[in-house]
Amino acid sequence: MTNKLPLQVRSLAHIETFLSAVSFKMRNFSRKRLALMDDPILVDPRTVYFDSYYGAKVDCNPLAIFRAFTQRFPEGTFRYVWVLEPGAPLPDDVAQNPDTSFVRFRSLQNQIELRRAKYVVQNNNLPPDFAAQSDQVVLNTWHGIPIKSLGVNFFKKLGELYNVHR
Repeated sequence: MTNKLPLQVRSLAHIETFLSAVSFKMRNFSRKRLALMDDPILVDPRTVYFDSYYGAKVDCNPLAIFRAFTQRFPEGTFRYVWVLEPGAPLPDDVAQNPDTSFVRFRSLQNQIELRRAKYVVQNNNLPPDFAAQSDQVVLNTWHGIPIKSLGVNFFKKLGELYNVHR
């Protein structure tokens, strides 16, 4: 009986071929983004990067932490970068903050800001090609119980949750 599933394991060689293909896809996930890994970006101690729901909304724990930063530190102390998709709801205090800028999720500018930020605050998965530098502080504010999808509903491609499923 022949199984026509494309990922059928027939032999050790087939497993090695499959893993090699996955590895190739991961290496070529985005040439521009992966090129950033080879060119280290200096971490800016004044930059705080916020990502809430992949930019679908500015909300949840990252918003609370942003508000704590802006209440505690005077204007001009930090540069805040939010991931924000077009049409996403934006609270007035974030929109009117002169130290705040916005980047689109999956953009090259997003990748640069993510690697530049001293503090990374987010409530979802980081991009699969991101690895925190030694002088970066990453705060993942996931909440709830660990049987949640943890971003699987946003990412459907093989390997896009690589940095979570290790």
